[in-house]
Amino acid sequence: MTARASGLGAPRAVTLAVKVRPRAGRAEIRGRRPDGSLDVALRAVPEGGAANAELVALVARALGVRPEAIAIVRGATARSKLLRITGVDSGAVARLGSRSTAPAGSEETRGHDEP
Repeated sequence: MTARASGLGAPRAVTLAVKVRPRAGRAEIRGRRPDGSLDVALRAVPEGGAANAELVALVARALGVRPEAIAIVRGATARSKLLRITGVDSGAVARLGSRSTAPAGSEETRGHDEP
């Protein structure tokens, strides 16, 4: 992952290597792989761009950015992809995979003692 400014006053762009697993039981960020890439499970099938759209939506939700801020710059038809994300801090991208990416208040992020 690299963070770089695209030019004076331009929004910061961060690149993120991702390995996707389509046709999974649920869509989730599963953690980091030994090579540092993000391990992502997707429910969508890799046809007609459905898996790519689900990947972009999942990463955007996890980072709190609009899907338009994420571009697949390499690997659009492969399981290994490189994303470019604008308008986000490189630290937030680095933390992906180290914590739950479920929306706040969902069953995945609630403690066991909450109703």
